[in-house]
Amino acid sequence: MLKETKDFIMIDLRGVFRAILKRFWILVLCAIIGAGAAGGYAASIKTTPMYRSTAKLYITGVYSATVSSASIAAGQAILSSYYNILESRPVLTTVIETLGLNMSYSQLKSCISEKSIAGTCMVNISASFPDPEWAKAIVDEVIKISSQYSYDIMGMAPPVVVESASVPNSPYNIESRVKRYAFFGGAGAGFLALIIVVILSLTDNKIRDTKDITWRTGLDVKAVLPLDKGEKTSKYVKNSMRYFYSELCAEEETPKVLTFVSYKEAEKRKAIKELSKFLTEIGKSVAVVNTNMIMAKKEKPVNTAETEEEVKDTKETAKKGKGQKDGKDNKDNNKQTGSGTDKMGLEDYLKGTTSNIDDIIEDKDGINHIGVKVEALNSYELLKSENCKKLFDELRNRYDFVLIDTVGFEAANDAEAVFEYSDAVFSVFGCGKSTNKQASDLSERFNEKEKNSGAILTDVKFSKSKAFAKEFGKYVGLFNRSGK
Repeated sequence: MLKETKDFIMIDLRGVFRAILKRFWILVLCAIIGAGAAGGYAASIKTTPMYRSTAKLYITGVYSATVSSASIAAGQAILSSYYNILESRPVLTTVIETLGLNMSYSQLKSCISEKSIAGTCMVNISASFPDPEWAKAIVDEVIKISSQYSYDIMGMAPPVVVESASVPNSPYNIESRVKRYAFFGGAGAGFLALIIVVILSLTDNKIRDTKDITWRTGLDVKAVLPLDKGEKTSKYVKNSMRYFYSELCAEEETPKVLTFVSYKEAEKRKAIKELSKFLTEIGKSVAVVNTNMIMAKKEKPVNTAETEEEVKDTKETAKKGKGQKDGKDNKDNNKQTGSGTDKMGLEDYLKGTTSNIDDIIEDKDGINHIGVKVEALNSYELLKSENCKKLFDELRNRYDFVLIDTVGFEAANDAEAVFEYSDAVFSVFGCGKSTNKQASDLSERFNEKEKNSGAILTDVKFSKSKAFAKEFGKYVGLFNRSGK
């Protein structure tokens, strides 16, 4: 989700948001676990249960059969005075003596609380105590004695009890503590999970979908290939190749020579294999040219200790291999002897060893291949030679499409030499395998604006989910209900 340039660092906020939505269930699960753990811990803490009993009073301060705005205003004005009388030492000391409580004045004062109801003359008087019945008794006695003292001191009418105190059923301190711990525990765990998801999304350096490729390279994805093989995905592969072919034909002039570049050989060759197979099935002539001379096997040095008898045995074994009906055995025998084929490699044509293109063409599963037999140290010079230009001119005239399997990024100069003969260049990336840095490097190194035509994403995990259909549906023929 991070894109570094020479001047600044870009953050894909949409990508981060998609990552959060994709893992939203993890956030919810962490919040639930955190709330449960914190609530369980709060419930396990040993503490004295406290019960709270509350009574609701109506205070006017005047004797009147009717309620007027004047009486309400007077009642609101004397509320603070009533609170002070209620919490005064004489009142609470009298309550202690009357009920026979083994408490001091300050201890009882801490158990009493008042809360007025905004805009009214009503007030809630509460008492907290370890015994629920004593909590009710304290509230009743405080109201009784404070009413008497307020009349004696201020001459005010006693408050009217709107709602009498009752015996509480459950301790308020444990229940509220569990709720408080559960809330903060769930919120903290969910927030921590959110931070982890954001950090992982920002530090994830893998190509995950088509949006990553477009954002990193500016290239449009032209095809996607599955990670798994089988009948279930074969139709998706064919649809994806059909989409790729339609994109080629949509150009003003259909490109014939297509070059594929990638960091990894397996991803690139998978794309070439599937495309060449599809083009052959629809009746197009295809040639695959492997110009990778760096990765070719080195020529084996001549073994001077080899006797003439060993050479003779080798030739006889090769002749037997040619006469066998089983083609598989023939191929295996040729690999063992090294003398079972007269075909030359691309390097032979480029060096001028042969001028006949048919000498270097091999048939592999019905598709014509031109490969490299022996590593060439001067590969760049050979690919820039007139013979190479002549080769691709002849292939262009002979075949409908020419697919070039060029070298990876480690030999970028060789790849750029091949670009001269190409009509279009496609970068191949592996889903979950190619890194963002590799994508950026390919984009910067092979910045051929006229030829850099698109990208192919391989190793995609196919599914029938809505998310997959939304992301890859247009490539593989899957659409959501809205037809998009």
